[in-house]
Amino acid sequence: MEDWFEWSEFLGEGDDKLAALTDAAQRLARRRSMLWQLFERCPIGLFSIENSSGKFVRVNAEFCRITGYTREEALNLSYLDVVAPEDTERVADYRRRRILGDPTIPATYEMLIRHRSGDRKVVVFSANVIRLADHIFASLRDITAERLMLDPIFQSQKMDSLALLAGGLANEFNNLLSAISGHAQLALPRVEHLPDVVDSLQRIRQAVSSATTHVESLLAFSRRSTNVMESVDPGAVVAALPQVLPSFVTRDVTIHFAGLQDSGPVRGDAARLEQAFFNILVNAAEAASLSPSPEVLIRIERSPLPARLQSELGPGTYLVLHFQDNGPGIPLENMGRIFQPFFTTKDNRSHPGLGLPTAYGILKDHAGFLEVRSGLGEGTTFSAWLPLDTDPSLLVPATVEPPQHAHEAAILVVDDQEIVAELICDILNGSGYDARYITSSVQALEAISAGTEKPDLLILDLMMPRMDGREFIRQLDIVRFSGPIIVTSGYSTPADDDVRLKSRTSGFLRKPFEKDRLLALVAAALDRGFPDPALPPTDRETR
Repeated sequence: MEDWFEWSEFLGEGDDKLAALTDAAQRLARRRSMLWQLFERCPIGLFSIENSSGKFVRVNAEFCRITGYTREEALNLSYLDVVAPEDTERVADYRRRRILGDPTIPATYEMLIRHRSGDRKVVVFSANVIRLADHIFASLRDITAERLMLDPIFQSQKMDSLALLAGGLANEFNNLLSAISGHAQLALPRVEHLPDVVDSLQRIRQAVSSATTHVESLLAFSRRSTNVMESVDPGAVVAALPQVLPSFVTRDVTIHFAGLQDSGPVRGDAARLEQAFFNILVNAAEAASLSPSPEVLIRIERSPLPARLQSELGPGTYLVLHFQDNGPGIPLENMGRIFQPFFTTKDNRSHPGLGLPTAYGILKDHAGFLEVRSGLGEGTTFSAWLPLDTDPSLLVPATVEPPQHAHEAAILVVDDQEIVAELICDILNGSGYDARYITSSVQALEAISAGTEKPDLLILDLMMPRMDGREFIRQLDIVRFSGPIIVTSGYSTPADDDVRLKSRTSGFLRKPFEKDRLLALVAAALDRGFPDPALPPTDRETR
């Protein structure tokens, strides 16, 4: 209606008509100028494309910043030219169906684009339904920084599921490794006169030892390992790491330090924290070695908890160790996978892809966190967060080794893996004990309760179906079994009742195990004995 009133002035005659036309033209030019400035200065990437060809017709300054192309370069490209190859098929299908009028295609969705430099960016694409001739108006909003800032939270959610899977796999692998190693140990004394067979058995044990190292990495990732609580100075730990680095990195890398005076102390397991820091440093050094002048900066600072990690970590002040390399950076498509076990971009024969997952699990096990920031051509920074003031109960105390003595007795092995239970009995029976096994915890409890099994010692697997080891021990209190208990597992799981578990058991046997370790634990448990602390003294004396 406004335009009608403007142009109705042209109905006049002579100079009045010319003046009205000139004034309207000037106002139209001003409005077009304002519209162009709004388009050009908008903080969202705006563009229009030709519907039939998909070529860019108009782009604004923010679009050029997001994509890295100049205006002239962009106008020679089609829409799909800026989409990352790994996302082209999906985006092309959306565009085709939108042109055909498919109402199910969302007007707004996320996509991965390829920056002119080759880097990937995550953007929110919005297609405007308003069409001007054969053109479609649309927008891009760069959310790469937001995605990477929030990624630790998403990463943690994925890692929790992976950790559960890794812990279960590690337990199963350790059961199998226990059987392989144990039977090899049993066979060695019987074939001492056959050097070739002895050599083969020793090679089997070496292979088991190597496999056990990888399983331990899975356990660290799944946060099933045990910690020795002590005061640790992370600054002193990382300061010593460069001495052993040359053995693991092919090129000389210059290591710089900053902020060592701001270090610790933190509470945790010094050996495991050293392992975590070293894994991160090796990764950083290998990335830096791809640059002309390889350098890594290890910077330590104290920091309050940032908002982005408040859902991950408890409140308090944290010690942060930044490992910053000047390497090529991590492609965006790999950012969500770097902490996954067995993911590696290197030769997987020498790099099985467990270094960073192990470091991630160790830090999580110490009430900390590991996050990463990276950009192509800008290097990568891994930041290890550890609480300066933490409740020691958050950390799992290490198993106390009992003294090693010998004693013969009747022993009942309760393990759902028959191959492992049979192996333990073979070792014990070969050493003069009377050992039997039951593969069902429910049946074992019934036998003890009925008196058909009267063991002097129980060897109990923690992870069993129907009734796990912890529940089995609680039920033993009810049936008033007060003999010593050794628990076994492919991993140990921190839980609220671990203090109770430790008070009721005499030792922990990690699978796979050495024969001598098993016999030493059995001898110590029988020598020392562990009467049920819940029983009154008079009941203990009549046992």
